[in-house]
Amino acid sequence: DKYVATIANPYVYRQYGFFERLSARLRRNVAIAYLWGSVTTIEKQLPALLFYLRDAGPIHLTASLLEFSHSPLEMIDRVRELDAELLKVSLERELEEIKSGTNAKYIRTKVTESGFEGIYFFDMVPRTIGWNAVYQRAIAEGESPAEAARQARDATLRTQNAADPEDLPEMYRTSEFLNWFTLFTNQTSKMWSAIRHDIPADFRNREYRKAMLGILGLALNSLIMWMINHRKLPKTPKEIAAAFTIGNIETIPLIGKMIIDGVEGWESDVPWQKIPFAVGRAAKAITKWELTEYQAKVIAEGFAIGAGLPYIAGKRVYQAITEKQPSALIGAPKPETNAKRGTRAEREQRATRK
Repeated sequence: DKYVATIANPYVYRQYGFFERLSARLRRNVAIAYLWGSVTTIEKQLPALLFYLRDAGPIHLTASLLEFSHSPLEMIDRVRELDAELLKVSLERELEEIKSGTNAKYIRTKVTESGFEGIYFFDMVPRTIGWNAVYQRAIAEGESPAEAARQARDATLRTQNAADPEDLPEMYRTSEFLNWFTLFTNQTSKMWSAIRHDIPADFRNREYRKAMLGILGLALNSLIMWMINHRKLPKTPKEIAAAFTIGNIETIPLIGKMIIDGVEGWESDVPWQKIPFAVGRAAKAITKWELTEYQAKVIAEGFAIGAGLPYIAGKRVYQAITEKQPSALIGAPKPETNAKRGTRAEREQRATRK
């Protein structure tokens, strides 16, 4: 009964009281603040193609990629005809709630959904290429078109973002409190399933080729994500090891991101904490009649989350203009600060040398 109620009305547990409804609204606001118009988020959709390696194999995946680069629209239309499920792409729970929630009209009038169009399109690209690759591999092995389509659909559901209630783990559906700790982790939950279940099952079944391709896909995805986050190639042995492993450690449910934050020396927090923190900073600025750049940033971030306004996109536009650095639009750090980046331990070590 609990499962049926959840699937039939996935937001039922969020309608119990004022705080649950407020929490759901703030989570939607977080999605707008951090994802709306984010070029980095768009970039991070493309490496998901590597997760098809296990099911499609490198030959068919490469052939499908080349075909897509030559005639993308034709492949999209063909794949959609074969599998209507691809017509409906659901990336993150919060984005789906924005589209279907009670405040959808309000959101559209205040911040249009156009800011998410790039994310949806570039998520469709690896889905289309990967789906076609698995389909063509199955056809080449003598499967019927119906069976080939089923295998391609199954691979897509196991490896790509999904936010429909029936496609989410139970902890994503049963606790508004836990929802704050699972923000933007739909893809990492799929990666964890591959690490925890799919690849070990391949080894048990002596399907070593599939297992190794699955491991390769996860490792390469982690590498590319590291390069996107750091805007550089890993050079030292330490950086190379981190690039191939950090992305996979982050998949550990609930605590994975916290572990990585600790390794990198970053502060770990939950987005809702930024609102009361911003209120406190604003109160301090008022009582002391001074506003530092850091306080202004904290207040702006908290206000954006509270009001449901784009923060990351606005912040990067501001940085690009004030710092005269166009690359800030894609989240690149200032060139002069590159030497200061790194883990807390590395910064402390540099300070000791000085």
